[in-house]
Amino acid sequence: MHLEPISEKNAQRVVRLACIGTGFISAIHAENCRNLGTVELTAVYSRHHDSGARFAEKYSIPRVYTDYEELLSDKQIDAVLICLPTPMHREFSIRAAEVGKHILCEKPIALTVEDGEEMIESAEKNNVVLMIAHVLRFWPEYVMAKSKIDEAQTGRIRSVAAYRLSAPPEWSSGNWLLDASQSGGVPVDLMVHDIDFIEWLLGEPRSVKASGALARSNFVESVASVFEYDHAIAYAEAGYILPRSESLRMGFRIVCENGVIEYSNRSHPTLAISREGEPVTYPFVPSLSPYGAQMSYFAECVRNARYPSQCPPRAALSSLAIALQINRSITERLSPSSPRV
Repeated sequence: MHLEPISEKNAQRVVRLACIGTGFISAIHAENCRNLGTVELTAVYSRHHDSGARFAEKYSIPRVYTDYEELLSDKQIDAVLICLPTPMHREFSIRAAEVGKHILCEKPIALTVEDGEEMIESAEKNNVVLMIAHVLRFWPEYVMAKSKIDEAQTGRIRSVAAYRLSAPPEWSSGNWLLDASQSGGVPVDLMVHDIDFIEWLLGEPRSVKASGALARSNFVESVASVFEYDHAIAYAEAGYILPRSESLRMGFRIVCENGVIEYSNRSHPTLAISREGEPVTYPFVPSLSPYGAQMSYFAECVRNARYPSQCPPRAALSSLAIALQINRSITERLSPSSPRV
């Protein structure tokens, strides 16, 4: 894959970014772009001009588009940030690639493996950066854990346990996240974070087994999965099952030959590391926004025509494939319409 830098001589200029969508995750990204010297939000797209105008005013974005083709023709835009419902990722990503715009697309990469593959192939064909926003690869505690393991400070991994629990995401527009046909349910929309983390640590599993519960005939609302490796095992739990008054709970425990690394977003300090024969330590974790770090990395890849090796799109495709496998195995077993033996 050959990428061309966005500027002729000045690889340090800002990346001019258009935000595609004005929902919850769009606002998080926009907030994190405010103080980045490497990115400038120059446009926003929404099907509804009023919501686009409100978003533009709040985040000081100069141009509002309700026509995606018109936005793509804007030569003042280098890249698009796709924050739309998952079924729309393929269409908006491929069209951006075809006109030479770089792409940061929210996770999961797509709703099917075939769509994700087409997105990757289009980016490669048109020599643009495609990065999927798997933000755990930039989350300080997850990055630090990966670094300690890569540096062999705790020995080889023996087991990984990760969890991610949330109240039902009723804030999504039209409740699309609670519609399995649009979000893929908990395995595809929520657990995919930790599937990606486990694969980041251990690679592709030899096999995956899962059990779960359905909220309706085809919507998996909670799931527990076991990932088997030759010399390790991993476990992930995810669900939209917390009471509505509760905020997100997430964390991990990594047991290694010579130590344990643990993280909980509800603990203070959040990260603990124990090594054999030593007291537990609580390393300093920089209070950097993972979303800001993610955006800075994407901008660096665009400016320097660099493949996003820290967050490669084919890793996102692999995580999606496993999430779909998990979702399918649970719905086929538990759906009322499934045959009983």
